[in-house]
Amino acid sequence: MTVIEIDYKELERLVHEHLGWNNFSFVAEQECGNDSNHLFRNIQGHPDTDWEETLANQRAGKYPRLGVYGILEVLVSKGLILPGNILVDVMW
Repeated sequence: MTVIEIDYKELERLVHEHLGWNNFSFVAEQECGNDSNHLFRNIQGHPDTDWEETLANQRAGKYPRLGVYGILEVLVSKGLILPGNILVDVMW
């Protein structure tokens, strides 16, 4: 399966611009540090059917949360990222 590499800042930009979650932070969501990589396997663009409602709750600070896997599924379903194994690079 293809490995799609994306910088965490680009992922954050896509979430801010296309999902309207303006305070999304990949580093905070994953609780990760500098100079790290995070692999999300088999992202095919098949988000849960209630993802829009879940995202609205998340933007309002409520639960349940969509999570990074869910966000990636949505972005792939919208054609903003190619499907496959997605490697997010963190370096600041």
